[in-house]
Formats: sequence, C-alpha cells, structure tokens
Amino acid sequence: VPTNGFEFDALNNWWGHATGPYHDPLNTAGQGNRVSDYVLFEPWSGAAAVAALPATSGPINCGETVTLNVHYTSDAMTPELRGFTITVGCSAELTFGAGDIDDLDVFGGFGADYFDVIDNLDGTFTVDSAILGGSTGLAAEADLFRLTFHPVSDGAGTVTLSDVTLRDLLNGDIGALVSGATITVDCTAPPGVTDLTSAPGHEKVNLDWTMADASDVDHYEIWRAVWNLGAGSETVSAYPEYDDDNPTEPVWPFDHAAAVASLEWTLIDDTVVGTAVGFVDGHAPRGIYYYEVYAVDSVDNIGPGAGPLNRATNYWLGDVDTPYDGDVDVLDIDELAATYGWGTGDGGYNNEVDVGPTDDTSGFGIPETDSEVDFEDLMVFALNFGNVSPRLPAGGTPTPVLVWQRIDATTWALVLAEPCADLKGVHLRAPLPDGVTCEVSVGDLLAEQSGPGFAANAPDRGLDAGVALLGRGTSICGQGELVRVSFSRDVQLAPRVTARDGSNGDLEVSLTTEAEALTPLRFAARQNFPNPFNPKTTIAFDLPEGREVRVAVYAVDGSLVRMLVDGALPAGSHEVVWDGRDDRRQDVASGAYFYRIDAGTDSQVHKMMLMK
Repeated sequence: VPTNGFEFDALNNWWGHATGPYHDPLNTAGQGNRVSDYVLFEPWSGAAAVAALPATSGPINCGETVTLNVHYTSDAMTPELRGFTITVGCSAELTFGAGDIDDLDVFGGFGADYFDVIDNLDGTFTVDSAILGGSTGLAAEADLFRLTFHPVSDGAGTVTLSDVTLRDLLNGDIGALVSGATITVDCTAPPGVTDLTSAPGHEKVNLDWTMADASDVDHYEIWRAVWNLGAGSETVSAYPEYDDDNPTEPVWPFDHAAAVASLEWTLIDDTVVGTAVGFVDGHAPRGIYYYEVYAVDSVDNIGPGAGPLNRATNYWLGDVDTPYDGDVDVLDIDELAATYGWGTGDGGYNNEVDVGPTDDTSGFGIPETDSEVDFEDLMVFALNFGNVSPRLPAGGTPTPVLVWQRIDATTWALVLAEPCADLKGVHLRAPLPDGVTCEVSVGDLLAEQSGPGFAANAPDRGLDAGVALLGRGTSICGQGELVRVSFSRDVQLAPRVTARDGSNGDLEVSLTTEAEALTPLRFAARQNFPNPFNPKTTIAFDLPEGREVRVAVYAVDGSLVRMLVDGALPAGSHEVVWDGRDDRRQDVASGAYFYRIDAGTDSQVHKMMLMK
C-alpha cells in the first residue's frame, strides 16, 4: 500500500509485472515495464451478499405464518455461482422445520442440480445446493430458497444465516456479506370489554362499554342478533310477539369463533378506538336486539366477549301510532284505548300495543308480552308518555373536559372528552379575522342523544355559538363531538367556552386545544343525522387514506335517486348533505331511502327516513 506520492508512482510503474527478470523502474532498458503489459489480472471479487428478505416483518399473531426468501446479490465483479451451503436458525419466539424450507429451483436453468436440507438436531437446518456439471452458473441476483416461520411467543424473533459458503464454477470461494432478519410476534389478545350496556332509542340502540386498558386495542368488533322467528329465519325479528308463537331467543356465542359460525349473529361494525368507547346502532326494523363486543389488536388477536345479556329494544315501548315518530303522545294513547281489554283472538286486539309487563317493570325494559292489553300495558304507556328518554344514572366528571379539535384545514370541533354528570349546554365564542365567516352544526354526540340537540351561531358576532340538549330533566350523556364549526378559510383560534348544567347553573370547564388534524385509522360510514329528517340530512364517513368514493341514494325498489359523490377524496372525515331531491333536483316523496357508500374495497349501506 503506497504511503506517499513517490511510492504510488513506483507502484504504478510496477503494477502487473510478475513475469520475466527484474524490471528497472526507470526503464533504462527501454522496454515496456507497465505491470498490465505482462500479467493477466482477474478481478475475482465483488459486492456479493446473502440476506433474508424482508429484513423486518410483522407483527404477526400465533395463528399466522411469515415467509422470507434467502436472497443472493452479485455484481459485474462477482464470478458465476455454482453452489452454496447455508445454515438457518431462529430465536425462541419462532419455529420452523425441514418442511418449511422450499427449493426455488434457482439452478434449474443451468442443467441438472442438487438441493438438500439437513436437520442439525439443534434447531438449525443446513441447506446445500449445487449445479451438477455444466459450464455456466448464476450471474444475476436471485432468491436461493424460501423459509416459512411459525410464531411461538411474543417478542422480536430473529432469523440467522450462518456458516455461509458460496462456490464459483471452479469451486473457488466467493466472499459475501450475510444478514438475517427480525420478525415481530404478538400472540397476546387484548382484554375483554366490561360493563357493556345497551339502551333503547328511536330506531337505534345506544351501546356503551368500558375498556380498562386500550393500549393494545386497534378496533372493536360489534356483533348483533335479534329475537327471531327460528330456523330458516334466524335474522328476522319476531316483533311484536316475541315469546308467543314459539319465536327464538338467540344463543349467546361463548367466543368469537362461535359468533362467526352462528347463523343468528352478524358483524355490524368495526369501530376504531377514539375519544368515545361506545356505539349507536341505527337500525329501523323493530325488535329486541342482542349485542356482543370484542376488542381486536393490530394483528387480529381477539379478546373475550363481554358476555350475556346485553339487549334492548330499538324503539320506545308505547310508540305505536304509525308512522312511528319516536314519541309516546295522545295519538298513541288513542291506539291503547281502541284495543284496551282485548286479547288474542278478539277482533279489536292490536298486538303492537301489548308491551307489558317488562322484565324490570320500567318503561325501557324488555316486553314480556302476555297476549292481552290491560293494566300492565297501561302502566308502560303512562311511564313513557311525553318522556321516552331513559334517565341514565348520574355519572362522569363534575367538570366538562372539552377539546377544541382540528378536523381539517377549515373545520374544527368541540369534543366532550369524558362523560360529564350534568352538562346541558355550552357557549362557544371567539372573534374572527376580517373576511372570515363560519357555520356551526350539531356534532355526532349531540345528534345521538335521546332528545333533540340545538346548535346555532349568532350572526355578525364572529364565532358565537349556542349548543344545548333540549327537554326538561335531560343532560348530555356519553362523550364525543358536541358541535362542528366550518370556517371560510384556515384559521387558528383559541375560543372561550362556558357551560351550564341541568339547572342552568355555571359549570367550570377544562378546555385544551388539539391543533393537528386526526387521520382516521379505518373506513367508517356513520348513520345519517338527523334521522328521520325534513328536508335535509347529513351523511358522514371516514377515510384512512385517499380513495375513489361514491355516495348514492336509492329508493326501496333499488332505483338510483341521487348521486351525491363520485370521485377521489383525501384521507380524513367527510360529510355530504342530501337535500331530499333527486338527480333532476325534484323533491322526492316521504318514506324510506337507502344510501350506499363505496370507498375502494369498502362498502356500507344505511337506511334513512324522510318525513314531511
């Protein structure tokens, strides 16, 4: 190796001189004495490498496998490859056997070849392969063989390649860099949800549950069954008879696999982990619905269910006058009076009015129909008359914990981060920059309450929004988005928020600002709100990444009424408003309609009701 300029010049003069007598570096003999003039120099080196690819993989659960290829790389400086021997091993988080090593016939194009796997009886296996005879070998990069690993336990499993020998066509060694791989294993399911409750509503059931530790939860699977008509009609509601005429109460699944195998149970939603642990099942056909919820981690390990019996009606007992309006009023009492005292077989009997007694004697329990309309039914109507909102137990923080959260460049939301014991309304105020306007709308949480929600902005006052739940003796239950504010352009605000309780008294408020927009983790299509509606309703959905999206409204006969969206949308939360008109901008008739959202490979359909 030269250490100075003179020695480098000397090396340059002598490079390749290995034949003949001593050569004068000064060229006194007048002959050519460059090394390259005398020696055939063969560059038998290069950038060869052997690696397990992909270098990282996972996480995977214990029901999955992962496949790696042992890959050979060379360049123009590397001689052709005739054969190799490689020993493969792995750490205790993984396992594999001789049957998990597959010949990819990498030498098959060069004539006869040999491939063998040797069990070293220590958890490692040696793979030998070579071209038999022939005058050409492997010159390009290629996969030498394939490995399949089975997970055993949680952790970062390592795959090692050792004792690697590569040989050229003349059985000379080929040097190479060697690298293994890492496979992340997650075999532990998240814990089960607890305190699962279901509460009735008008064409919906409100679900709530507790998850003590959601750190390993990616999403929740929500399953539903209905008190049904039995074999062959496992998903058909037995409303309004239930325990008459031999209908069938669904069998509770003892685990997730039983739910998948059951004809009675249906997966209705994958809801992501967010600010709220709960779900609203908007479902119109009347019935007694049963629910089970499973926590699922990012590699589809599934926790245990909450267990029986979580069930509720999706209608108010006593709301019998059609069309159903979600209220028990004078018209419903008229229906009660018209059939009072009658039973099965009597000409004036109306089985929809047979709502009592209930399993807990309340107006919100499960009807135990007795095939006659009498005092038990009268008491249920009396309990629910003008007051069909269940009084949930007081619970939650005494102070509203609010988050001013950015949704996208021009949209913000005020979110109730934790349930509050007695929150009735909030007042949201902030001055706006010149030229900026805003619009407010009821958020998902307020729209899902049993009573009507109100949200409006005072004109000409910047942001000056009043938000409240209407109705005497009611307060906002649960957690989630109270109000959404859309600005005419991007703004950064620090609003002032005041809150009132059910007695119109002031509440202290905890308010934080979350300025970054949140990207949903998975696709979700929510029930339109309000529903029923007249004349407008909002359809909301989430996209985890940009997708081609179609949002279409259909009549009950399947005919297309209106195409609301047909094109690409970015990741994020989106809303589209239907104004009750068809593609010709003509008002449509009252009744049931369906909207379908297609987003890439995902698709969901929901029913909605236009009532004029």
